[in-house]
Amino acid sequence: MLDELSHHDPILTYGDPKSKRGPKARFVPSYVAYDKKVLKFLAYFKQNTPNSQEEKYRVRFVHILYFLEDDTICIMEPAVDNAGIPQGKLLRRHRVPKNDAGEYYHWKDFDVQDDVCFYGIYYHIYDCDPFTRQLYESEGIDLREGEPSTPDDPYIHDRKMRLRPHSYVTPSQWDKLRQFLHMDRQVLRFFVVRDDRDELYGELRKYVLLYYLADDTIEILEVHTKNDGRDPFPCFLRRQRVPKKLEHSLTFPSISLEVSPKEVKVWFLDTDLKIGETVCIYNSRFLIYDCDEFTRNYYREQYQMTDFTPIDVTRRAQGLEKRVAKPPPITEPLVLKTPAKDYMKYLENDGIILRFEAVLESQKPYHRERRFIISYYPSDDTISIYERVLRNSGVIGGKFLHRRRVDKPESTKEHPVYFTLRDFCIGATLQIYNHRFQIVNADQFVLKFLEANPAGLEGTIASLRQFFQANPTAQPVCTTEEGAASDERDEREGRARSASPGPGLEVVQVSQMPDMNQPGYRSPVDQYLEQKQRAQAEKEQQQARAEGMAETCADMKRKTLEPRKVTFCEDAVQRCD
Repeated sequence: MLDELSHHDPILTYGDPKSKRGPKARFVPSYVAYDKKVLKFLAYFKQNTPNSQEEKYRVRFVHILYFLEDDTICIMEPAVDNAGIPQGKLLRRHRVPKNDAGEYYHWKDFDVQDDVCFYGIYYHIYDCDPFTRQLYESEGIDLREGEPSTPDDPYIHDRKMRLRPHSYVTPSQWDKLRQFLHMDRQVLRFFVVRDDRDELYGELRKYVLLYYLADDTIEILEVHTKNDGRDPFPCFLRRQRVPKKLEHSLTFPSISLEVSPKEVKVWFLDTDLKIGETVCIYNSRFLIYDCDEFTRNYYREQYQMTDFTPIDVTRRAQGLEKRVAKPPPITEPLVLKTPAKDYMKYLENDGIILRFEAVLESQKPYHRERRFIISYYPSDDTISIYERVLRNSGVIGGKFLHRRRVDKPESTKEHPVYFTLRDFCIGATLQIYNHRFQIVNADQFVLKFLEANPAGLEGTIASLRQFFQANPTAQPVCTTEEGAASDERDEREGRARSASPGPGLEVVQVSQMPDMNQPGYRSPVDQYLEQKQRAQAEKEQQQARAEGMAETCADMKRKTLEPRKVTFCEDAVQRCD
């Protein structure tokens, strides 16, 4: 023991005789022998910072000093630049209690890669100095090797990242303040026209588009004429920055409906406005047909443009006939015309329902658990969505979307585009009325139906085959109860929508068709043509009756308006005289 060696002289078992030995060593007390001999251990501890938004904890590195002369311990924290906390002596020099039994820490209780607890704080020893390691080796104790790395302090690491050299981009000299100071009160004026005569009650209307060079904002004013029948409100679009294209993110609309930079990538600039261009502002198309002299001079100086030939929009207005709704006749019955339908497609695919399972894409966790059943009807390309009922979800399930044709986000009034079976691939995302649905499952019947009708559906068939190969035990999309309830509702809606192809016509259901081998069998097409002929004959009879009634009414009116002849008796006249 180190204590015994400090109080006793060494005794040589083998060696020179006592007569040749030197003088006896002088007694040295332990506090003199171990004076200024200190063991140094490198350690760290983690300190929580609950009220900080930048960090959750701090890593503080300390030096544990053990004084051999009196077995006292002191803890020192080296100074770190810009630490923001007081540093130095964390624990004064004294004997540290080890447990409640009255024992104190001894130098044998320390080892590298161990944890020691001083007054409720755990210090992890990750290394020591060479003197400490040599002293332990002289006493026959081997310390563990030091740890190759230590955790970084988040705050100090963030400070170093801020202070490290980094590239700096010089800001553009043409900033917003300079743009405002140089371009204030300078406005480009364009004369535009909005032509929506291809729609019902549409007309050709003129506007003035003002582009403010000070902040790149646009304002549209309406041009009024005498007796135009419109309120004298000139502002069609208030002054604002106009986006060229909106890209709605998953979080739009959020708590505020204002457009943020997440939805807008490119704004309208002065380079996008020129004579002959058609600009689309919030789904309204404006044709630029002329501009003022200041605008011409601006484009000549800035962009060296020379062609400013105005477009004659009056000639274009005269060449297009104005669409006016034809009022219904007064004396004739009102005959409703149904839209044209593909009856052969309806007869072949009636009663067929293709079901897909989808999840709702959202950043909100409670929306991700919702499950939907998308039913596609190939008879008329309609879609219905049914939401599954989940217990304790807080969301009422049931009918989410009634059976109808759903147009795509890029669809317009002039060119409508609807969802078809090509869009229902496994993993595809369908944006239906600002809701994003991801297809995750389908019925086995869907793959069989598409394989029997593969025209133009190769991508959908390939995705389904790959899905069923990877998931051979995939569950059906919906249970029998859910399918029966959904089918009953959708059947009623589909019958109300497509069971009346015309006045007096009845749709022949496939399930009610007689056997083709029976004598006197007539195909559904023949039956449909006969029904159509009967309906045409009934229509002609109604028109004939209406014409007869009109002639009768005209005769009665003519007789009522004829002047009446009045005769007087001569005897009565003489008596009156």
